[in-house]
Amino acid sequence: MVPTKVEITLRKADQLAWGKLEDPNYKPEPEPVEEDFLEIPESYQPDWDINDDDISDSDEEEAPEVTQQKITEQITEGLMKKQQEMQNSKRKEVEEEMKR
Repeated sequence: MVPTKVEITLRKADQLAWGKLEDPNYKPEPEPVEEDFLEIPESYQPDWDINDDDISDSDEEEAPEVTQQKITEQITEGLMKKQQEMQNSKRKEVEEEMKR
């Protein structure tokens, strides 16, 4: 026999009353924002190791050029693969149903 009854236990994520959880017009109180992390000390000086006199090109990395066409081809290829996988999975489902 196959069981026909399922028991589910739910647990509230918030400590609010169930009535407030079900009220569609209920708006939770905004959580207090800690302002300590927003304040920057006046004497704050970032410790960056930057030399303004050095303007050589050796610091810049040459990024490979990726054209819009290549990006489009990659996206199209990915979509085609997904579509092919979906068709294959549907085909397998139909084949399994036919075997039954």
